[in-house]
Amino acid sequence: MAFEFCTSQAVKDKAGVNVSTDITGDILRMNANSDATQGTMNIRCRVDWITNKIKNNFSGALADACSSHIAMKLINHDMASYPLGLTEAQSMLNLNSDIYEKNMRILEDKENQVKFGVDA
Repeated sequence: MAFEFCTSQAVKDKAGVNVSTDITGDILRMNANSDATQGTMNIRCRVDWITNKIKNNFSGALADACSSHIAMKLINHDMASYPLGLTEAQSMLNLNSDIYEKNMRILEDKENQVKFGVDA
């Protein structure tokens, strides 16, 4: 169930214009990264966000976290594709990591889940 939480274009945008087309052009690897990230998010939150009926209440946080996490995987795939090298790639990794963790705290918060009626 690839790209249930975000779009592949959002991932590419967060990975930047210099991300390797070797991986962004490979739909099987893109889908595999999406599936793995969505699974990780479900496990961390102890919620199946894919089948949860109220996921729309959290759609912004799901999309932001998921696209940032996948973008980090794409950046790590080939850091040499960034013209400014490791500095550029590391800055993008740091930004995406911050976005991912901020949104995961929102999604993992049991009070938020109860407030919006998540079926865990």
